[in-house]
Amino acid sequence: MINLLLGAPRSGKSYEATVYHILAALESGRMVVTNLPVNVDMFAAINAEYAKLLVVIRDDGRVKAFSLESHWHHEWRDPGTGRGPLFVVDECQFVMKRGDTPRWLQELASMHGHYGYDWLLISQSYGKLDKDICDMVQFTYYVRKKLAFGEPDAYIRKVYDGLKRPSSQEIEIGERKYKPAYYKFYKSHTQSVGSVDEFTGSDVSNRFVRWKWAIRIFWGIFLFMCAGAAYSYYTQKPKKPVPPLTAGMSASSPQPPVPKPSASAPLGDYVARAEKPSQMDSDPFAGMRLSIKASIIGKAKQVWLFAVSRDGQEIMQQTGPQLSDAGYSIRTVNECLVIVDHPKLSRPMYVYCDSPGAVESKPVTESKPISIKAPDLSAAMPFQGKPQQAEINSDLNKNPPVNNAKNMPIGKL
Repeated sequence: MINLLLGAPRSGKSYEATVYHILAALESGRMVVTNLPVNVDMFAAINAEYAKLLVVIRDDGRVKAFSLESHWHHEWRDPGTGRGPLFVVDECQFVMKRGDTPRWLQELASMHGHYGYDWLLISQSYGKLDKDICDMVQFTYYVRKKLAFGEPDAYIRKVYDGLKRPSSQEIEIGERKYKPAYYKFYKSHTQSVGSVDEFTGSDVSNRFVRWKWAIRIFWGIFLFMCAGAAYSYYTQKPKKPVPPLTAGMSASSPQPPVPKPSASAPLGDYVARAEKPSQMDSDPFAGMRLSIKASIIGKAKQVWLFAVSRDGQEIMQQTGPQLSDAGYSIRTVNECLVIVDHPKLSRPMYVYCDSPGAVESKPVTESKPISIKAPDLSAAMPFQGKPQQAEINSDLNKNPPVNNAKNMPIGKL
């Protein structure tokens, strides 16, 4: 199998080849033949057998490494699998130039599998390599230092199936850190005597680094807000459902639901009497008079509208819930009579369906039941079918109904 390791100068090709290919092969018990400037003594310090499995071909000034056919062969074979060595060729573009590759090397590339060999070719660009050999590449490893991202101690590694071309899609991508502990296993700067401090891009304004921190701060705030919202949602107490408003009800004065009364029994109390009367000497409407203005009978409750008057003049209107807020309780007797009570009253009051000043106020004990005198229609002209509305209205105007009800004034009794 022929694999290709590509990358710009100082991008980490030697580090990737030494740590993840040469060392991995030695750990599996396979021989490695390479021209990388590896430190054999460091490998032997890990395992003495590694020194026997590591063959280094160096340039002697006259012959380049892997420029001879003998450099590409070795008699070693794995006793268990029968496979041959792994050949790691650094700067392979010097021995397999495009258009200037020896014939024997092209033929060996096509036959290397028969010998049990595997090749790892290291170069800066596949455009410098022999086209026929590039067509035989199985995997391409591409590495690039993350200097532009503000991380000179890390590099990006991508793996492609086949040769890396502009239209190729990576099958694996990842990030790796340069671990200084492995720097002793090879020498990267082969043309220098000592170590070399590389350029770190300190004079480059790194916009990505600033955006990276801004993104981290944004996500931190976002996650904090989400956590707070989730905590509030799961810890808050459920709200009680609010009954829908009906005609005559105030939105600021909700009424508690009451059971539906039976057809034979009158509607019961729907406003409970105040348990703790307010600190006052009399009820709120002392000296005033209540009259029933209107009422709405629903399926489960009856809502009243009362007229509050003084000296025969209506001064305001109050609903049943509003009277409840003032501490009054209401009990329905019939559709035109209710009993109103208050903790400050000595006894309840009767309230009727009359307008202010319609009848003279007298004590409750003298009140008489309401009676309505029906108009005399015996002299009306006979008619066929339904009576005309105009005729009925005329008779009613001549003989209006009489209300003999006597109401008591509202006040402190």
